[in-house]
Amino acid sequence: MPWEDASQLLSSLNQALDSFDWTAAESLGDKISARIRTSADPFPEVSAKKLLANLRRKQRFLTMAGIAESLVQSGVRTPTVQRQYAQALIDQGLLTPAESMLRAVVQDPNAGAEEFEARGLIGRIYKQLYINRNDPKSPANQNSLDRAIREYLSVYRLDPQQHVWHGINVVALSARAQRDGISISGLPDPKTLAQEIRKTLDDREAQSTTSLDCWDVATRCEACIAIGDMSQCLSDALDYVEDKNADAFEISSTLRQYTEVWQLNDNEPPGNQLLPILRANLLKKRGAVINQEFQQVKQEVKTVSAAVNDLQGIYGEDRMVPLKWYRKGLEQCNSVARIEKLNGKGHGTGWLVNASDFFPNRTGLLLMTNAHVITDKFEPFGNNPLAITPDDANVNFQALGDGHTYPLGEVVWTSPPEADKFDATFVTIKGELPAEAKGLTIHKKPVQMAQPTPRLYIIGHPGGRDLEISLQDNYLLGCTDRLLHYRTPTEHGSSGSPVFEPDDWRVVALHHKGSSTMNRIDGQPGTYAANEGVAVLAIQKEPK
Repeated sequence: MPWEDASQLLSSLNQALDSFDWTAAESLGDKISARIRTSADPFPEVSAKKLLANLRRKQRFLTMAGIAESLVQSGVRTPTVQRQYAQALIDQGLLTPAESMLRAVVQDPNAGAEEFEARGLIGRIYKQLYINRNDPKSPANQNSLDRAIREYLSVYRLDPQQHVWHGINVVALSARAQRDGISISGLPDPKTLAQEIRKTLDDREAQSTTSLDCWDVATRCEACIAIGDMSQCLSDALDYVEDKNADAFEISSTLRQYTEVWQLNDNEPPGNQLLPILRANLLKKRGAVINQEFQQVKQEVKTVSAAVNDLQGIYGEDRMVPLKWYRKGLEQCNSVARIEKLNGKGHGTGWLVNASDFFPNRTGLLLMTNAHVITDKFEPFGNNPLAITPDDANVNFQALGDGHTYPLGEVVWTSPPEADKFDATFVTIKGELPAEAKGLTIHKKPVQMAQPTPRLYIIGHPGGRDLEISLQDNYLLGCTDRLLHYRTPTEHGSSGSPVFEPDDWRVVALHHKGSSTMNRIDGQPGTYAANEGVAVLAIQKEPK
């Protein structure tokens, strides 16, 4: 059988997706696409459905669309494949070709239940058009809203017991129409419909021996927004994000619905409690990079703290772990700085340490970075030509949001970027830092390989951009007493970033380089693509 390895291909893809190894996932996706196009035998339909669904859950829409296109070209034109192809197009903003494909599914007499999924996605297209245009007074935009609602409503009315996700979109869009002052005839009252949907799901839960699936939980949570039952809403939200089937696609879709359609925000209920729950869990499930305006970190920390304080007494400490973890990660950003040249251009990353952690006779704070970023002696024709001296640099703690930069003082200790050295510099900072800028906590135990493979996080300024947290493709590859190799993606500008362990944001390494041909330290011969950090415990032990 030409596709007897289909299960193995699925397993390999899932492994890459679950470890956020996007490069491997895309490479495997390309190989599968090419093989589908050239094979005389069609790819198994069941495997195709699983393959596309797995790519969707991690939001790998470009790869998903490429494989779907190959399937369609090869003759696998089932309604499910076409609907999944359209989903990938929608999430890339390609709404017109997506609608054409969905209309074909609707007209297919053999579509079965896929007809209702396709019609729901057509509703999604017109919902997105209305949101994107952001003009309630436009007749064309009002027509988009009307079409979206009627697509959802027609499917819901066919079977209200089963098509609850279509129904809840009617609720959300009808409520939005009311807020936007748009009158659409023949619509049910959104609150009454929300109560109907909630009862359907309450009855389903009562009659089942298992829990509601994640989409049903999300639907009831949304119904409770419309009804105004915040207790059940928040309970469902916590259940939803903890469900193993609520992955990046699901949580991201819910977050988009709440912010774009319901227009929830961080400043008032229920958004001030719901949105942090979703963002904290999306960060872990997506394995993505936070790249928001980090001048807003202070406000985000306040929002998350308020949510924890409000919810912990009701739902218990255990259910607050993701929120607390998210908050602590945000708090670390206060201690990470962009090292800038005097013209304001980003040059690297540095972070605050308690001087006593590395120098027993010193107190206060120091900035730690790479020696190839900051050095004590400028040597343009030496072994460290790109490093600059402290008098040519300032540091900018973006997350503090105060707009201040601070000049650097003297180099306290440095170790050059050579094979048997540490590529590390400690330097003083001139001026008084705000109280929120604290020395990061150093992990007292060495990093070790384990199962499951440990994850590592980086906070830095890749490419000289605004502060980012990397949780993408971030698994430990190998380690020694002196070095750590990991797949956390970094760019120029990340040099000098702190590398954190996964549980409590304690620093384990100083990031200093990456290579596609790094000599392996995992006990195997040869090279691999990796980034490298210097273990902070090794730097601590080095005589100074």
